[in-house]
Amino acid sequence: MRILWGTPYNVKSAIARYSRMVTRALVADGHTVEILRLEDKTALDHDILDHNLPVHVPYTFDFARLRHDYDVCVINYGDYFPFHAGALDLAAATPAVAVFHDANLDGFLGGARQIHPKLDALLNRWPPPGLTLPEKCTLPKQDLSFFAALASGCVVHGSHYVDDVVATCPGPTVQMPLCYPDVGAVPPAPDGSGAFIVTCFGMINPNKQPERILRALAVDPKLRTHGRMHFVGAIDEGYRTRLAALAADLGLAAPEFTGWVDDAHLCASLAQAHLVCCLRHPMTEGHSASIITALYAARPIVVNDVGSYAEIPDGLVHKIEAGEAPAPLAAVMAEIARDPQAAEAAAAGAAAWARVRYSAASYVGGLIPLLEAAIACRPGLEAGRGMARRLTSLGMNFDDSETGLPRSFLGCAGRPLMPTMSE
Repeated sequence: MRILWGTPYNVKSAIARYSRMVTRALVADGHTVEILRLEDKTALDHDILDHNLPVHVPYTFDFARLRHDYDVCVINYGDYFPFHAGALDLAAATPAVAVFHDANLDGFLGGARQIHPKLDALLNRWPPPGLTLPEKCTLPKQDLSFFAALASGCVVHGSHYVDDVVATCPGPTVQMPLCYPDVGAVPPAPDGSGAFIVTCFGMINPNKQPERILRALAVDPKLRTHGRMHFVGAIDEGYRTRLAALAADLGLAAPEFTGWVDDAHLCASLAQAHLVCCLRHPMTEGHSASIITALYAARPIVVNDVGSYAEIPDGLVHKIEAGEAPAPLAAVMAEIARDPQAAEAAAAGAAAWARVRYSAASYVGGLIPLLEAAIACRPGLEAGRGMARRLTSLGMNFDDSETGLPRSFLGCAGRPLMPTMSE
């Protein structure tokens, strides 16, 4: 297959690292792959990942090549708009396979609305006549279902949002675990202070529940005195100030904030950790590069028992109820402090499980049949887009029951309709 892979491709993007891993496996399997970067002009200034594939930037790419030079195009959707700004132009140009890394695209849509004024009008007409979304489909998932409807096939990384994608994608959909590069096991390396170190890493934001972690660390008097909180990753300055103030109010030592770090510094931070917190509330991700990295590193981990985290076998990680209550998390901290050897043994088992679960070979084995099925769907979807645009040019309203065409047909014809976003 000749594949155009749309993705961010800079050193600060977890999706970029995933993409490099998958595309290398596709090339090893005999396929031809080219990268189309999706970042906006500011994010394109970040250092590019090391690579050995042809890489294109969106602002100079000739979209006329899509029909003849590639068998299939893939778009990686994520919620951070600056890293995915070019996704809509590619979706408008061709029915592409959509990989949804997040179950909620509110952040992406917020940025997209600023530069694509036509988007609101399209979303206001969604869903079209004759299409019923699953009853549990909330507004953010309605937006997700809209992008699924533009695709020739879809990939999701968790069971908690697959139904909303299946309901609207006109091609095949597959649910499979995310794959991510293996950092290798990180042997414990205490910092020598005798402190109980809790680490949260990645993009530090309220969704990762830093405040819940701090409150849990303050529950037990011993941990309140000897506990240390490390936040490893980029963080908004205002939120950093807020977390530091909360720690002081709780009587905790000042948290350590590292900012963004490279892999070597991340591994060193994980080696010091007695517990890695991979909490999400609400669960807006498909899966998480952070949890996979922590599993590979063989560090004791606590997760909320929701979404794709719930799919990790019991006993490999500590699972707690989602929410804001600090007590369940405090109990896990106390348990690990009492018996660190048991926690390390469970973490070693988790690493062995993760290396099979999240491997590139497993992922590509599921991806290739989907790409082949999407290629078979593409001619019909392109015909549907052409028909919808032609009917629109004739003044037909897809909500107009007086056209004489069945509403189900109008919904189907309108579903692949997407204007050229750059117009």
